[in-house]
Amino acid sequence: MPGLRLLHVIPSLDPRDGGPVQWVKALNRELARRGHTSAVASFDAPGAPHLAGLPFATHPLGPGAGRYGFARGAVAQLRALSAQYDALIVDGLWQYPGAATSAALRGRPTPYFVFPHGMLDPWFKNAYPLKHLKKLPYWAAFERRVLRHAAAVIFTNAVEAGLATTSFPSSVWTAETVRFGIEDVPRNGDALRRRFLDTHPELAGRRLLTFLGRLHEKKGYDLLVQAFARIADTDPALHLLFVGPSDAATSAHMSQLVEQSGLGSRITRIDFLSGDDKWGALYASEAFCLPSHQENFGIAIVEALACGVPVLISDKINIHQDIAARHAGFVGTDTVDGTVQTLRAWLDTSADDRERMKTSARRCFESCFEIGNAAHDLLAIIGKSLPSKATAHEGRP
Repeated sequence: MPGLRLLHVIPSLDPRDGGPVQWVKALNRELARRGHTSAVASFDAPGAPHLAGLPFATHPLGPGAGRYGFARGAVAQLRALSAQYDALIVDGLWQYPGAATSAALRGRPTPYFVFPHGMLDPWFKNAYPLKHLKKLPYWAAFERRVLRHAAAVIFTNAVEAGLATTSFPSSVWTAETVRFGIEDVPRNGDALRRRFLDTHPELAGRRLLTFLGRLHEKKGYDLLVQAFARIADTDPALHLLFVGPSDAATSAHMSQLVEQSGLGSRITRIDFLSGDDKWGALYASEAFCLPSHQENFGIAIVEALACGVPVLISDKINIHQDIAARHAGFVGTDTVDGTVQTLRAWLDTSADDRERMKTSARRCFESCFEIGNAAHDLLAIIGKSLPSKATAHEGRP
């Protein structure tokens, strides 16, 4: 396929916003490697520090106001930008970028695609029924139209695609799936591990069980603390490491849980790590833990696999079957008992089998979750909506 010009639309490129930001950055680098042009329109303020030094063009349309991110003039700016691109890709739901993109492209030939990134999972409906009710008017007025008028709504697997249809009424769209993935990780694991432990000497010599990601109720951080309290006496070297930002209420709840566990000296929290610091933390870990109540994919899980770190996860993570089938970790229910089960399964595994599982974790990443597969699938989906672009591209300078 001749080089395409694609524009992602996202609320922010701040790395603290988690998985969708990492995905957009990684995908843009892979698309560039394949000869395509990919840029990002974000609702950040011009000059935001996290926009500096990125290897692709950015178009800051903000600052977006409040959690919804409304930005005056964004529709006109997106309409003007659309003339420069073959297709637009909206990453995420429930914020203004999706509605603005849909409005900007109404009546225009440029198609747009939507990645929900798990935001249509019915877990949210069940966990937050009042918030779900508040969303219904917005769904009826805007969001369902954003999805219905998209050339395709793109899910990361068939499980996510099926669950998404059960969350809201009149869920009508063209669904596609891609094999989601990440870029390969740095392979100098020993050096990165040493650097991390030099920075955090209190963790040296510990058997680190690591949670990496934003602390949120849906990720089951409370289950992990309670489960750790039940297995901690198995080995005094066991240590629970949490890496990720949180809001004030979640931070207070986490502190309360740690105090109640009586294991404050064996549970460490680090607010945020990126780059080599993050990779060092993963390489220093014996296992990665995420007893989440809902994940369509879980980028941090796949980052751990790429580092050769086995994962202890819940069966509410939509890629758990791939991981179990390839012996890359253990899977349990999203309960305290289920989390204890996965931790005990790991601790009961012999040293030799743990080493073999590390190799299996890396192989699982290579076979299932490498970014090249995702780029291939996405380009094929977009190509179906651009049948005339081959000729059009040949005439472009």
